[in-house]
Amino acid sequence: MIIPAVPCKIIGFKSSIQGEKYMTPTVGANIMQLQLDNGEIIDIKVFSNDKEFSDSLHDFLESKTLSIIKESEVKQAAFDILYDDSGVMSESLENKIELIANNPENKLSGKKLQQEGAMQLAKELVYNKRRISLRSIIKLPVAIGKGESGEYYNSRSIIIEKNDKNEKAFGRSGIYCFAQTINSIPVEISPIRNKEGVFAGYFKITTAKLINAGQINFIIDHTIRTINEMTKKGKKPFLIQMLNQKLAEQIPNHLRSLFRSVNVIEKLNKDSAELLSVHTYNEYIDKLTQIKQLMKENGSFYKFFKATLPLMYTAEKFKKAIFEIDANAGKSSLQVMPNAITNLNFSKENPNIKNQIKESIQNHIQRISEGVEDFKILSTISFSAPNILGESDTWGFPIDNVAASKFTLSYNDTKKIVLNAQNLLETLKNR
Repeated sequence: MIIPAVPCKIIGFKSSIQGEKYMTPTVGANIMQLQLDNGEIIDIKVFSNDKEFSDSLHDFLESKTLSIIKESEVKQAAFDILYDDSGVMSESLENKIELIANNPENKLSGKKLQQEGAMQLAKELVYNKRRISLRSIIKLPVAIGKGESGEYYNSRSIIIEKNDKNEKAFGRSGIYCFAQTINSIPVEISPIRNKEGVFAGYFKITTAKLINAGQINFIIDHTIRTINEMTKKGKKPFLIQMLNQKLAEQIPNHLRSLFRSVNVIEKLNKDSAELLSVHTYNEYIDKLTQIKQLMKENGSFYKFFKATLPLMYTAEKFKKAIFEIDANAGKSSLQVMPNAITNLNFSKENPNIKNQIKESIQNHIQRISEGVEDFKILSTISFSAPNILGESDTWGFPIDNVAASKFTLSYNDTKKIVLNAQNLLETLKNR
């Protein structure tokens, strides 16, 4: 069984299943330990479409990282460093300038030496920001096999192509960045139902289990900025609501108490036709700040963070987001799912059977778009990136910031569709 597109978070690299775990891509370590969107941890052997490169995960990820770094981003970062008044980068810049100045081959001085120092520091910082490594949220195909000890996983995602010189080179497909930076927040979209289980006509958006610490800190800071900006304008602000997870019973009491306090104010704000008092909003900000500080002090607390964002899809807008093709980004994983699942899992079947499988999957997606099926779609909500100093002025929660071009059905839901397709295949063959 092959799942065509699986968003997941990297939590380590290994050279063997039982071997030592590395925190960064390492030569010879071609197994990635990944967290799936359902919270499951798997070890997956990554190999290539060209046997010559099947042990080159480290080099492939390095190539992928370098391919997403833009010269304009480095130049802007260098400018921010050079003209930083806060002093955040002063020591790092001075150290870089000193290193360049002490190089016997250096011929720069004065302003040009400072500019070169800022440029070199910017390159390092941007590289570290974009590097695919621990806590990176990526997307790749996953093949599931069965052995004596249970399921095992591999992925043929080190893609080799011929370049313009007809030489073998790393391709750009196979592994994709899904939510690489702190301002790109992984989210889950699912239907809202009433007490009777009837679809209410709206789809909610929550933070995904894949979210990492940097992204959690960003969304908290973004919410605080939103409160300050909107109340300044005399408008009722958008507030996030904390959600209980399956881990709820493990939440430390002081963190649980802060979650409850946040939710009490969020409900008051939602139910009120008017602005609440300044004191109440300041209390909400204080509780969020305490939550952020507790998680920073104890990294294991981040796993308890799950929030409903203050925006939702209407049925009409969601259906449009599912089926409309992005002119710049192209088709989403959800849009290509019927072909991808069929081609990867049933390529040897006759065309008539394959067409019936594709139609069945397409019908399932149609039911998803109408809220008939229960499901989780993964995507991201993105905001303007902080500058290289970590400064940001973003606020607000526009629904258009959710990337429809990244729509990917959850791992469990996609696996269910493949199993249903396998059952359909058996039925069709037995007619």
